[in-house]
Amino acid sequence: MKKTDLLIGFIIRIIGAFIGVFLFITLFTDFEFVDGVIALKSQNSLGKLIALGAVINVIVFLLF
Repeated sequence: MKKTDLLIGFIIRIIGAFIGVFLFITLFTDFEFVDGVIALKSQNSLGKLIALGAVINVIVFLLF
């Protein structure tokens, strides 16, 4: 495995998690993205949100 492949996989994983978090906040809450992140951080639910966003990584893993 090349180091470039590892770097590309890491970048895709970060982008996938961000897209998952963004979609969850915009589709399932009444907040805008930044306001939703702030509200969930104040409720100590930010880690759970990131875990939900990481579900997109499973889809990316199965595709590539």
